[in-house]
Amino acid sequence: MRATGLLAFATLLIMACAESQISASRDGGPRVDGLQDNLPSAAGSDGIAADAPTADGAPLNEADGGRTTDAVAADTSNGPPAGDGPAQHDGPAQHDGPALQDGSALQDGSAGTRPFPFAFNDQQFFSNVSAAGPLSLSCGANVSDRSITTHQEPAAIVNNCGSGTTTINRVRLGGGPNGAVREGYRCGGSGTMNISNSWLEAQGQGDDHADIIQCYDPNNSPTAEMNVSHTTIRAYTTAATAGLFVADSYSLNLHVTDTLFWGGPYGLRFHTDGRPGTLSLNNVCFYGESGSNHSFGWGPYLLDPYQPTILEWNNVNWCTIENGQLVVHGPVAAP
Repeated sequence: MRATGLLAFATLLIMACAESQISASRDGGPRVDGLQDNLPSAAGSDGIAADAPTADGAPLNEADGGRTTDAVAADTSNGPPAGDGPAQHDGPAQHDGPALQDGSALQDGSAGTRPFPFAFNDQQFFSNVSAAGPLSLSCGANVSDRSITTHQEPAAIVNNCGSGTTTINRVRLGGGPNGAVREGYRCGGSGTMNISNSWLEAQGQGDDHADIIQCYDPNNSPTAEMNVSHTTIRAYTTAATAGLFVADSYSLNLHVTDTLFWGGPYGLRFHTDGRPGTLSLNNVCFYGESGSNHSFGWGPYLLDPYQPTILEWNNVNWCTIENGQLVVHGPVAAP
């Protein structure tokens, strides 16, 4: 009798657990397959309230602080030496874009697993950042846990490595409501550039042609490699060109994974100008609900003329952030 009772109790327990899992799977909205799991709600699971968003949906700036880990001394207070800027690609005239506003109940995360930062202050990525000046990256630089909010020409981060490897990880650039950065990351050379777990944001002023990431090094050889992963590229339509801009005869193999393009005239512009160049997108979001309702002044990407060779276009979607959750609205058509 005792054995029979234990067996019955175990059977009931297994049935209850299965029913709980089925019920849990029905909760919440759509999710990005392969990009995230169990995203936190507006307040983290530890009960820490989210930062209040500003008018455009981005959170208010908080004081920089914390500690730096695994950082290579590659930043310079005075920044890189001044040089000639790239040729400008003005693109279409700027306007405010379609109906969807820049941000939809954007929340600051303090727990859970997010594919990319949801905000400048996202604690999953930036709990240990320290304030820093603009960076000039030499070959072998591996910089982590930095917070940069000051403007400097030609950009807040400049890759000065000709043929080696540079890496930035858990680095945030603050522009717009979060700081004074007007040009984000300037890439160049023929090496490998790694950007991961970062929030890159810039907002132009006046006659700027602001880019969050801009590659400028005409006729570089051999072809450079850039790997962008688990990163938010936050641009605006004011005095801007694109979130990520490759042109001026720069040869690049671009790999973008688990990344959000948000705002700007375009999220991504890539023109090979007849040089070698490839594009691989995997698990990528463009902020918006559809091709007619999004955060871009003109569209998610512009690849013509001189389109790069498309090697991968997998799980590329329209996405928004609502109540601390990543919501997927449908695929972005491949070019």
